[in-house]
Amino acid sequence: MDPVEFIELGKKIQNDINYNQEARYRCSISRIYYGILHFFVFNMKIRIVNNKRFHKEAIEKINIQDSYVGSLIVKIQGLRNKADYNLNQPIDSNEYARFMLTCKIMMSPYEIEI
Repeated sequence: MDPVEFIELGKKIQNDINYNQEARYRCSISRIYYGILHFFVFNMKIRIVNNKRFHKEAIEKINIQDSYVGSLIVKIQGLRNKADYNLNQPIDSNEYARFMLTCKIMMSPYEIEI
């Protein structure tokens, strides 16, 4: 499966007015993060040894190959964790916009539109 499909789904979720705005932010952040992480794992040909530690291992190995991309993934991972696990902490439009800007910066060299 192409990881970019998760990015596309994340963008579609954000635009689906049938759902609450904050729920859309949270789902969109989660899918886009997931797509970006898998995009870099695939394109950097990273082999994950321990699937139970997939995110940690993937980010460590991405960081070895490209510390700039690694630092940006760590940044978006923080908001993804908030979106998925801290429902008592609101996510507003400014936070979502910062997330999207970081993703755009990260993906622009690959001509993937965020």
